[in-house]
Amino acid sequence: MSTFVAAVSSALARLFEGRSAPAALRTLATYAGQILSMRAAGTADVVTDDEAIGGPGGLGGRPVLVGLPGVRLDLSGGDRVRLAFEAGSPEGAEVVSFEQDRGADRAVARRGDRVRIGTFVYTIGASGGIPPLPLINLSFTQAKSPYFDLDGVPIVASLYGLIVSGIEPGVPYVVEAWIATGSPEISLRRLSTETIP
Repeated sequence: MSTFVAAVSSALARLFEGRSAPAALRTLATYAGQILSMRAAGTADVVTDDEAIGGPGGLGGRPVLVGLPGVRLDLSGGDRVRLAFEAGSPEGAEVVSFEQDRGADRAVARRGDRVRIGTFVYTIGASGGIPPLPLINLSFTQAKSPYFDLDGVPIVASLYGLIVSGIEPGVPYVVEAWIATGSPEISLRRLSTETIP
């Protein structure tokens, strides 16, 4: 270690004795905190873990930098964030990043992703008429939602004299589709292991 580096290290160690940064340097760091509330203008009231920044009441009406153009975030009270200061100015406090939400468990679907709609089954019977006609019962059950308490209720249609080919009676068939539309403003990179049929 050079004499210069040793002198600078020693000076900084004395400067930050007791782990307390001088007031003039505090705005050069980022601080953990949480959102108290959002305002109609899209700014946030924030309180930091370190009460030396903003005091016990926190900082009001601070800009929220999302990191993506054309995107607005309406954060919930209690969301954990990081606060930084534009050009190191005490008046330039702004929310610059967000802690991961461990409770986030809903996957994001993209254009081109496959989705399950439900299943259908058809059975063949006979009508009671003379002569008896084939009675086709088509039963469609929508997929159960993993997030809402919406069980699929079977929809049954009975048809007389219809000929159905290419599918087996009594066998459940899964009905799937592809997401065909999405936001024109936000896209996600394709995964390296992903293949698009």
